[in-house]
Amino acid sequence: MEGGRGEHDIDGLGEDQLGDVGVEDLGSVPQVGSRLLDHSRVGVYGQDTAPRQTVSEQIGRAARSAPRVEHDLVTGKVEPLDDCGRHLGHRTADAVVAGSVPRATHARNRTAAPLPTIPDVVDYDRMAGSYDRGRAIDDEGLRHWRAALADYLPVAAPVVDVGSGTGLFGRALVRWFGVGVVGIEPSSGMRARALDAETAPGLWFVGADGCRLPFRGDVLGAAWLSTVLHHLPDLAAAASDLRRALPAGAPVLIRSFFPGGSDDITLFDFFPGARRVADAYPTMELVEEVFSAAGFDLERTERVPQTSAPDLATATERARHRADTLLSGISDEEFRCGLVAMEAVAAAWGDRPVIDSLDFVVFR
Repeated sequence: MEGGRGEHDIDGLGEDQLGDVGVEDLGSVPQVGSRLLDHSRVGVYGQDTAPRQTVSEQIGRAARSAPRVEHDLVTGKVEPLDDCGRHLGHRTADAVVAGSVPRATHARNRTAAPLPTIPDVVDYDRMAGSYDRGRAIDDEGLRHWRAALADYLPVAAPVVDVGSGTGLFGRALVRWFGVGVVGIEPSSGMRARALDAETAPGLWFVGADGCRLPFRGDVLGAAWLSTVLHHLPDLAAAASDLRRALPAGAPVLIRSFFPGGSDDITLFDFFPGARRVADAYPTMELVEEVFSAAGFDLERTERVPQTSAPDLATATERARHRADTLLSGISDEEFRCGLVAMEAVAAAWGDRPVIDSLDFVVFR
């Protein structure tokens, strides 16, 4: 594949596959804009239309008025939060390390917690500089995701990476499968960070709305949506526009957490408020309903493990960057206490890897 990140033409896309409004990041090479994008659809969320109410905005203010709590990792008991209470002694550390507190127990006990909490706005422009340090996972850690995606990739036409952020997964898709990837990202800070990263031929970034994709119809080979569903202002509009941009049979590949599923997320053990944040994410039932209404058929659901960090000490250092919606949505005090908990457990945890699982969902 020829071409470079955000600078050259995209192989295989002709004039009839593009539309008619301005391109960010790609605009320095006019033929890219004229051949790839529908310019009337390029722009940041809310720039061209009145802002739409997100899940964050629907519940954020009410949630922030809820009392702060602390969750005992051993008993599952929820208590008012003082100065962390130092409920993080050897008993708790040993229980977490030994795995004697099943995560399913946490799920059963979470009814005593306050309302779900999601930040009103996640400031990704501000977060961009530290995002990779808090979220990057190496290829070995993502080997199971690579294997799962190999059932669907490569494809001949470009893959759209909806909510591409700093391009972590976009670069991985190019590296693993040799596909062309167009990242759709509304945050100028995240796009700038993506363009500052290592060059990946075949990878481009566009400032656009994930609910209003900047492509003509039937031009893409696949869509990749990684931990982005909860950020889409209008999930039904996003699904409908994916149906428009994807030819029949092209897969929508989703990596996400869904409320009510398994709790195989290590952060939940140390930041109970993060579980409340995740409870406000779109459910699997809602996502299936919305995508079915848009004309997609559900093909696959599967839990895919990943090595999020080589050990808990490394995971703790990554968590400090707070580069995750789950941690952005909790109070500063809950965040501080969670770091105290991780530090207390890290030594006993040793060199065991931190294994998490997310859901892999495929629609066609």
